[in-house]
Amino acid sequence: MNTIELFAVEGLPEVRPGDDLGDLISSKAKLKAADV
Repeated sequence: MNTIELFAVEGLPEVRPGDDLGDLISSKAKLKAADV
């Protein structure tokens, strides 16, 4: 069985056209080396 887990990123603002989604997420998410 394949599993995908999604978690909310606290403090993420509303995303609008033209926003850099990767930059927004990386500025708020607390990722560890094995998370991705």
